[in-house]
Amino acid sequence: MFLLKKYEQTVNKHKTCKMLCRQFFCFFISASLSAVCLTACSRQESIDAYEFCRRYNSEYDSPEIKYEEFFKECKSDGCFYSFYKIGDKTALLTLDTDEKGTVTGIAATVTGEEGSYNEQELREFYDSYIALSSELMGVTSREAEKAINDSGIFFDNLKFCDIDYYCEKGRYVFSLLCNKYVITAYTEKANGRAY
Repeated sequence: MFLLKKYEQTVNKHKTCKMLCRQFFCFFISASLSAVCLTACSRQESIDAYEFCRRYNSEYDSPEIKYEEFFKECKSDGCFYSFYKIGDKTALLTLDTDEKGTVTGIAATVTGEEGSYNEQELREFYDSYIALSSELMGVTSREAEKAINDSGIFFDNLKFCDIDYYCEKGRYVFSLLCNKYVITAYTEKANGRAY
């Protein structure tokens, strides 16, 4: 009788250990999957300039933006500048931040004059603007483009002529400023600093 009880205790102990191990393993797997899903599905909207550049460069096949080139011009008031290539020409990216260092706005700028950019180069500039807006808004490029289009800015608006367009839509402000020599497309948080 004593041996039988001892045997049952040993068997039950092994069953309990197996059950606990199985439960721990299931918990670990579900926690890992949840973390992966949350990371993949949610894109944080409030990020600093370094993280903004890192994400942009890893997600898009657009011209690379270099965090190291920032702080050249107006370090004190939170503007960051970076130059990148559109075709064989240079474009300017401006990131704006609040006092905590969180990116609150982006602007993409090209200089030239009528005929200095072909359609493919302007398309590349527009796609870069969409990608930058996507990172700022924490949404996909498709969602960012829809928001920009809904605000009234389209690829066809990019011209070296006088256009001054501004639209606040939801939590963001979209602007397009063009003249004979400059095209600048802006996206900023509605509660962020105005350009």
